[in-house]
Amino acid sequence: MFWQAFPEIMPIVLRMRDPEREILAEIFEPTKKHLDARGYVKLISVFEAIVRGLNEGRLEATEAYALMLGKLAFHASKFLFLTNTRNENYYSHSSFKVYNALAWAFRAKMALAREILSELSFNDLDPYFQAEIEAVKGFIHSIRRDLQGVLSAEETIKKLAEHDDHVFTHVLPLIIIRKVYLQRKTRQQVDEGIEVLQDLIREQERVGNRFFIAKAHLRLGQLHSNIRSLNEAEQHYFEAIKRSEAIPSPHLLSIVKNRLGMLLVEKNQLEKAKITFIEAIALARTCGARWLEAAPLINLNQFFWDKNNPEVALRSIEFFLSIARRMEDPRDTLVALNILSQLHGMLGNVDAAISYMLEAIETRKLMLRMNQPP
Repeated sequence: MFWQAFPEIMPIVLRMRDPEREILAEIFEPTKKHLDARGYVKLISVFEAIVRGLNEGRLEATEAYALMLGKLAFHASKFLFLTNTRNENYYSHSSFKVYNALAWAFRAKMALAREILSELSFNDLDPYFQAEIEAVKGFIHSIRRDLQGVLSAEETIKKLAEHDDHVFTHVLPLIIIRKVYLQRKTRQQVDEGIEVLQDLIREQERVGNRFFIAKAHLRLGQLHSNIRSLNEAEQHYFEAIKRSEAIPSPHLLSIVKNRLGMLLVEKNQLEKAKITFIEAIALARTCGARWLEAAPLINLNQFFWDKNNPEVALRSIEFFLSIARRMEDPRDTLVALNILSQLHGMLGNVDAAISYMLEAIETRKLMLRMNQPP
């Protein structure tokens, strides 16, 4: 069957009626290749025809189509499409709306994302669809470094998995990867996280979910960086880049490039690092992900700032601070406040340096109350 060539969407296709599968088979059967950007665009056109009633009588827009559309759009980094107000025909479906919320988060509008999520009603949906929505909610909790929110989502998804085995292989890994990312305070947690991600990759290689495999390699790179295993970290980042390019997923590639740039700085390969940060910024801008644009921008200016033109660095770091606040991310906020305090101190702006330092202290206290390491 054609959908076995697209493991990321296979559980959704299995919930469609035969006529709906026939439409998808007509699109993808000739190649049996993984979905790529060209296939995505072709699929979008079919969905739009469906919701506008052009195929009325044969096919209708279902929750399954809405979920597939949102999921594929997110994987392909189509954040502008997901947040386009002309997509109102899709918004009646919670399965699409949850990816609309996630896209707004990537565009650095966390408050709007959380508002959309708070209005979702999905308890009457298929358990698999509920799990997909809960996973995205957990993902957004993780962006805000809300570990309890992530753990709550994990428990809900595990309960839903009792009704559908596909939830274990196609949904739960997203939450596991984010949980490992947040739970890395001690060497034991890092070692356990590495083992969990290695097992996850082996399982996903069997299933064929490229997105999860790429993300797992990304997080393995971070964990190895934490314990100073820099060569192992670099290899995982290179693997994550290869996997991200194959999807292709520009937003995931931007995240990996930024992390690789930080690793190259640690290895004193500064020229390579600079180029890698610039590539990460360009990728983030390509898909409209302002949240992802901020981190490589601050890294570029933190490590390569022009001492003869400090205003450029200050503007970049103030931009990063504004994004971190909008994302409700205390850790990135703390990073920006500390750098701004140091820069203003170097420039002799004592009052500004003290102001940012005091705010950094309050942010650090907030992180300790959230049980997150500064």
